[in-house]
Amino acid sequence: MDRRPHYTKAQVGIGTLIIFIAMVLVAAVAAAVLIQTSGVLQQRAAQTGAQTTTQVASGLDIVKIQGYDNDAPGGSITRLAITVTPSSGTQRVDLNQTVITLSDGTNIKDFIYDSTLFVNRTNATAGNFNIFSTDESGSYYVSAAGDKLYPNNSAAPATYGQKFGVVVLRDADDSISSSTPTMNKGDKVILTISLEANSMNLSSRTTVTGTIKPEYGAPAVISFETPSAYVDKVMTLQGA
Repeated sequence: MDRRPHYTKAQVGIGTLIIFIAMVLVAAVAAAVLIQTSGVLQQRAAQTGAQTTTQVASGLDIVKIQGYDNDAPGGSITRLAITVTPSSGTQRVDLNQTVITLSDGTNIKDFIYDSTLFVNRTNATAGNFNIFSTDESGSYYVSAAGDKLYPNNSAAPATYGQKFGVVVLRDADDSISSSTPTMNKGDKVILTISLEANSMNLSSRTTVTGTIKPEYGAPAVISFETPSAYVDKVMTLQGA
């Protein structure tokens, strides 16, 4: 016969209850930590997935690259006009953060955007527009409104060297301006480069490689060989 006092049994029961409650509290805290951690990981995974999609799907496509030789037949290519559009899936491309890299086998140079070499859509689509105009005493101008496409011949290469300009051909939502040249779906622009101002005149049979690298996304590949002879002043070097 158990002769222990009844209060002893009660103490044992309360101790078990306290341990049980403590275990429940620990489990609740652990569950809260796990739920919070899983939420953070889910958010980071979604963010990483979105960034990866942007890197893979975004970028620029080269429609064509044209060269200009003012002394044809003969001479050398002194200017380039690179027509580009956003790749499928691209949301935005900031041309302010885009870098063009060119190599002619001897020189490698990077070009960044210069807002003073910007031509808006109204002037670019004017009837008398000429991407390779050489009006006004040898300076490179757009004849439509006198906008500068390339540096004036009297300007020092240190001022205008290694810069590219933008000529807007298509921009339905007016997202491309001189200060914020942001391309999105459906836009089309011409990126203009003065090789002459950068001591990169291209002679015949020259292999040219390079990239157009936006801030996000895959770079567009530049790869062509100049013709064996320059017959026309304007020639297509890459693309249709």
